[in-house]
Amino acid sequence: PGSVFVSSPPELVADVTARFGRDPVGPCDRVPHTPEALSALRDNLLRRIETKGRLVQHYLAQGGWDLFLTIFNDPQCAGHQFWHVHDPEHPKHDPELVRALGDPLRDVYAAIDAALGAIIEAAGPDTAVIVYGSHGMGPHYGASFLLDSALQHIEAARMPLAGLRRRVGDAA
Repeated sequence: PGSVFVSSPPELVADVTARFGRDPVGPCDRVPHTPEALSALRDNLLRRIETKGRLVQHYLAQGGWDLFLTIFNDPQCAGHQFWHVHDPEHPKHDPELVRALGDPLRDVYAAIDAALGAIIEAAGPDTAVIVYGSHGMGPHYGASFLLDSALQHIEAARMPLAGLRRRVGDAA
């Protein structure tokens, strides 16, 4: 829901959608932080991981690949949405939410491990496999993510004044 799906070749979109369905998650940063919505997000992430594992195995089995690359973005999404559930030291940690959800972050990582294991097994023993893990996830209590937006607002507020000064200067 709400996500854009493109491929090369473009006709692959129809094949993937017909075989595996649409993305059950969509943009995960728009999920309300209610127990029900977070539970649905966890379940949809797990479903997406399992489906992607099957999708990768399906296309990998077609053979003829010089390079086959896939990306699981689910740990990033889960880290942003569930860190406060996972980390008991987080200021927004809620034991009631933990009782309701368990540890969705651990669930997502376990599902990725299972999917990767199945993909690697399907690739066969003669296939070179590289698994790259991103920078990881951890607490972030700063507001540096607001800097770009703040600078853009400041610049937008200054632009009319700069234009006005040039016009006044040109008239003199």
